[in-house]
Amino acid sequence: MATTALRQAQRPVLRQVHLDFHTSEAITQVADQFDASLFADTLAEAHVNSINVFAKCGHGYSYYPTAVGTIHPGLQRDLLGEMLEALHARGIKAPVYVSVNWDDLAARQHPEWLAIDRRGRELTRPPFWGGANGEGRPAWTALDLASGYADYVIEQIDEIGRLYHPDGLWLDIVSVMPNYAPAGLDRMVAAGIDPEDQAQVESYYRQVRLDFISRVGELMAGYNPAATIVHNHTTDAWLGETIPWQYQVDVESLPTDGAWGYMHYPIVARYARTFGRPIVGMTGRFHRSWGDFGGLKTADQLDFEVATIHSAGGSPSIGDQLDPSGVLDPAVYRTIGRVFAKAQALTPWLAGFTPLTEAAILAQWNYKDADPGRLLKAPSPGTQGAAQVLLEQAVQFDLVDETNLSPGSYALIVVPDDANPTDALVAKLAACRAAGARLVSAGGALLDRLDGAPAYPARPASTVPTYRRLDSLADAIVQADPAYPYVGYGEAWVLQPSEGASTAGTLLEARFNRTWQHLISHAQAPASDRVAGPLAVWNEGWGHLASPVFSDYAAQSYWIDAALAGAILNRMLPQRLVRHDGPPNVEATLHQGPTVDGIASRALHLVAYQPRRSVSPVPRLDKTHPLAGFAIDVQVPGRAIAAYVAPSREPVTFTQLLDGIVRLEPQVIAPQTVIAIEYEA
Repeated sequence: MATTALRQAQRPVLRQVHLDFHTSEAITQVADQFDASLFADTLAEAHVNSINVFAKCGHGYSYYPTAVGTIHPGLQRDLLGEMLEALHARGIKAPVYVSVNWDDLAARQHPEWLAIDRRGRELTRPPFWGGANGEGRPAWTALDLASGYADYVIEQIDEIGRLYHPDGLWLDIVSVMPNYAPAGLDRMVAAGIDPEDQAQVESYYRQVRLDFISRVGELMAGYNPAATIVHNHTTDAWLGETIPWQYQVDVESLPTDGAWGYMHYPIVARYARTFGRPIVGMTGRFHRSWGDFGGLKTADQLDFEVATIHSAGGSPSIGDQLDPSGVLDPAVYRTIGRVFAKAQALTPWLAGFTPLTEAAILAQWNYKDADPGRLLKAPSPGTQGAAQVLLEQAVQFDLVDETNLSPGSYALIVVPDDANPTDALVAKLAACRAAGARLVSAGGALLDRLDGAPAYPARPASTVPTYRRLDSLADAIVQADPAYPYVGYGEAWVLQPSEGASTAGTLLEARFNRTWQHLISHAQAPASDRVAGPLAVWNEGWGHLASPVFSDYAAQSYWIDAALAGAILNRMLPQRLVRHDGPPNVEATLHQGPTVDGIASRALHLVAYQPRRSVSPVPRLDKTHPLAGFAIDVQVPGRAIAAYVAPSREPVTFTQLLDGIVRLEPQVIAPQTVIAIEYEA
């Protein structure tokens, strides 16, 4: 069986800016100071090779002479056309932005297009409220793509294609957005949909979105068959539906915005990259989120975010917002320029390189409240906790589900404790097992649904929490005490080992469940001496923990949960692509490069930043500091002949060990480091 998966999609080496220009009628002079040459020169000097520029914004106004939409009343020029001409003259690609589901002006002109949610609330900014996006109320107006609004947007896109033949389209807010207004209900009933059945409504509006996406693709093929079409708001459980119509997948993920955070991109990118399309990681220069005028990250902070994007196999896109005057801020582009200069220097170790993987996490998708009215499925707590464990332990992994799991692609599959796979997905897991994949699971997940399990789930433990006595498991965990009862906060399961299975550790019940009649001190009752069963069970191909370590790690970040998961991972995946003895904040990913004249190369990406303490819940990584050197073992399928830091080519000390392992011993590891290893193919 294959022990690694290697994506074959051609990887564009972009250094992109996403230039927001949402400009309301409250601004009476728009682009009055715009200078096309200065605009393009500023971007070229900042090493930008692609920029998304606006045709129509969320306020509903257009920035070119339109016969379909409404040009911004404060604009006296063809801003889009001037931008495109100047950018193309300097070899900078310029996909064109159109806001889809959000359009304030269209809703005022056509209130029959306005979407209403299931509770009867209009999905628009409440009267007399001027709050920003993300403050708990709609800040933009959402329209229904099942209405005549879809034709209106298609006409605008047709006009843009005819006038400009753009490099591509970047379509925003292409969402699954149900509409329960009377007209929306009538359309659903006419289509044979029961509006009270949420599953039917979801299916209907997923098809509405797909119909719109396919119309865009067919239309643009007539103007520019090579157009780079991106549909934003599609990187969730239904991404596979839209992939045939997307040139690349952009993962919008501004980490300092509370809606995303620093763990969002590393997880979602490992799902998006499995569909055979290049991926782009979108961050922002803003201190907080979109539209944060005056908010500017340090170059160090953006270095970290770009390094994280590169390490997962993506190209970076840094979000900015153009001032209404039409002048790019010099300070912003000095900062972006410093960051993109480093990214440009790394191009030889990015182009033609793709991430290697040895493991996969089985994604559990849960509905999540995001923008009002939008349907979204996001990774579950257990999925996120498993991803954090694997990132911290340098396991090279993808995120998979029924749409992208391919038997024979992974040596190990991790099943989170909150997973509830469909029968079809269980069948795929069985095929993966038959192809040689091993499993790691936890809690009550999967044991009674797949043959060959090391245990059977007897029942949930009678107390929440439970306690974990490690016994012999402590031998594999640094700083662990074998006799100490480590608390497990979530619901654990009592396991009955299968014949021939091995066990280790002990699951203990609490003295009692805390109620108003039974309580002690500030929190949970202490451990009792009642044994609920083994803590860990395993056989040759499957390891399982009774405790929900992945969900608990996501919720509590208790080090022992990650350590227990790591102990089972080591049993099931003893040979790794990468191991290191550095701290867990070091993200290490391995990419395979091309072979030239019998010499192949691998690139090891190390991202090692530490946040400063802050009373803010958002980590701040705005100052960097290198780490002292530590040893890193990398699997290389040939005799290593060179190892060096890219792009400086400073040599790195290495030793060729047995079993294809190369031990690297860099003296210092900068916060973003790429080490190239060349070997005989």
